[in-house]
Amino acid sequence: MISVDSELETVQGEITSVLHQHKDSYVVRLRTDEEKIVTVLIGYGILTGPRLYEGESICAKGGYEYSFSHGDQFQCESVRRMPLSEAHLIVQWLAKNKDIHGVGAQTGKKLIATFKNKLVEVLNKGDIEKISKDAEIAPAKILTLVMAWKMYKGEVASVDYLIDLKFPYQLAMNCIGAWGDKVESMLNFNPYYLSAFWGFSKVDNFVCTRWNIENHDPRRVTAFAEDVLLSRYKYAGNTAMTANDLSLKMREGLGLDVTAIPNEQDIITINEHGDYQAAGPFVMEQYVRRRLEAIRDVKCKFKRKFDQKKLAEYESSLPFKLNPKQKDAVKCSVTNPVSIIRGGAGTGKTTVLEAILAQYSGTQRQVILLAPTGRAALRMTEATGYDAKTIAKFISEVLKNEGADTFHGSVVVVDETSMVDLPTIYSLLSKLPNDINLIFVGDERQLAPVGPGLFFHLIVKDKCWIPQVKLNKTMRQDSTSGIPAVADSILAYKAPNMAPMKKLMNKGCAFREISDAETCFENAAKLYAKLRSRDEDVQLILATRAGVAKLNNLAQHLVNPLHKEKYKTHSVEHANGSRFIAGDKVVYNENDYRKGLTNGALGTVVEVYPEPQLSTVEGVEVTHVMRVRFDDLVTDEIDRGTADIYITDDEFSDEKLSLAYAITCHKSQGSQYNSVIIILDSERLAENSWIYTAITRAKNACYVLGKEIRLIKASTTQSKAAQRLTGIMYE
Repeated sequence: MISVDSELETVQGEITSVLHQHKDSYVVRLRTDEEKIVTVLIGYGILTGPRLYEGESICAKGGYEYSFSHGDQFQCESVRRMPLSEAHLIVQWLAKNKDIHGVGAQTGKKLIATFKNKLVEVLNKGDIEKISKDAEIAPAKILTLVMAWKMYKGEVASVDYLIDLKFPYQLAMNCIGAWGDKVESMLNFNPYYLSAFWGFSKVDNFVCTRWNIENHDPRRVTAFAEDVLLSRYKYAGNTAMTANDLSLKMREGLGLDVTAIPNEQDIITINEHGDYQAAGPFVMEQYVRRRLEAIRDVKCKFKRKFDQKKLAEYESSLPFKLNPKQKDAVKCSVTNPVSIIRGGAGTGKTTVLEAILAQYSGTQRQVILLAPTGRAALRMTEATGYDAKTIAKFISEVLKNEGADTFHGSVVVVDETSMVDLPTIYSLLSKLPNDINLIFVGDERQLAPVGPGLFFHLIVKDKCWIPQVKLNKTMRQDSTSGIPAVADSILAYKAPNMAPMKKLMNKGCAFREISDAETCFENAAKLYAKLRSRDEDVQLILATRAGVAKLNNLAQHLVNPLHKEKYKTHSVEHANGSRFIAGDKVVYNENDYRKGLTNGALGTVVEVYPEPQLSTVEGVEVTHVMRVRFDDLVTDEIDRGTADIYITDDEFSDEKLSLAYAITCHKSQGSQYNSVIIILDSERLAENSWIYTAITRAKNACYVLGKEIRLIKASTTQSKAAQRLTGIMYE
């Protein structure tokens, strides 16, 4: 419906697609009651609360504006969500149910328009001829619909049940999608099952207004405790909580402790150490342990035999001799079904990996090289000559092929394992057979995974049964470089002895005391510009995202300046204030295998489009805001090389692309740079593993700027990884 209210027009209808969303702003396509398609723009702050979804109905007031690229668009001044109706959910049910072939939303609209609130009664009677004639719909479609209606009658009853309880649209659709015709029985048994879709606080308010729930109801107590456990899991990386910690949270929220959690429930588990775990993390940890033990214990058809002759042949190709630890690591990994190669940056882990792969030359065994990030996978490929891919891509390929290739007898190497979180290792092990050689490579002193768990940090402990070799002789940096000595001091939790920064270095590690934050950032940007002017491979590394954004802006003005008069014609600006110009260094922040991009892929902006360019991709209209040349592209054919990728306005708005003159330490992990500039911009985030990881990203020269007290604190503060509580030990 389109009408005029004073000077404002009103548009009302169903959202057919959400073209763009950023925070609480939207661009949506709306189908009005008159079947007119309208593009609606909803700006920031106009509609708050739960996000809009396809299929939802809204009423918007505003006016039309003309866009050269997109034609007429309706610019909102206010938006109101329409109440959920039975007819609305039925239409959505028809459109989304794949079993009802040929009967979609348009058929549903005709039925609603013809029979209105009598639609359910009409479908229950199932008079195909009458329905077809009255609604002017082909009998074949009505036959399909009536047959499906009888089959899914219970699911339709769920629709009625959810409408009676005044469920929000998306929550209702989630429930139907998850439980089908069992919605009513599931929610009457335990309405807190809704926590699968919402957080406890929101669910609790919703449930208490619809069901008769007492404050100390066991279902409510269990849901609260699970929410606490999952919050700690999501935001702190812990997979378990002590009874005391959980009791403290429960007293704050409910006035109860862990003794109030009922025994007869399957949502919360007390593990062998007496700690509490949500079911999900508990199951994943137990599964990972069982899978590793199964790989260890399986009887294999192939022999795990070390070949001394092949090792000698490989060693003869090197300009140096392998040290005893490196030789031990090769033998350990070849002869054991599961093994670990650990060691600091530059200790020769890649050399050992090459020697291991040489053991399988001329054999039929498949080699699978995996890493958690695209940059780390690219480094493996460049170093070994074997194709490497991210763990996420490997998993997606297995799922795509429905497990057709089971990889029996393969040699599977996981590099940078310290970055791998619990859900990732769980998913990976679920896609691998038992009869393999599984080799974990990493450095447990580096940063803990961004996600939950501490897999690698646990398996390298002395009590773990997995055979391992620790490499301790630094090979990466030249012996005259100060980086190894600084890294060794930090590994010992001692403040490093660093030379004062006086001039640009070819090798070494230097420090400059700068107390004022503004001065520190300005000096770092100027140093970066000087090194870039010498065509050096240099990277700025910080702890905070706010610091990264600020330093990116400063560095950009120095190395890729643009006069303000050209902002409108030669740059594109993001809502967060970042401005992108041709020549900028950028990083992609997600995996997008359709485009061949992985999280951490670096590139250079080739050109920008201040007026987004409209294109058609696979039959869908998209707008591009810039073209980027990535230097580590991964195509579907796994070829790597330089290629140009167009960035859509959706990708841009969702911050899938960022400036990369400066990055966080987590983003740098798995990468190497000739020179690194580290800014100590946080006392809270900088700790031992952070400063160690940052410094060891440098191959030759490392510059550290900031307060000396922060450097000392970072070097001597126990790593946050060691403070995570997990529910399992590999003994």
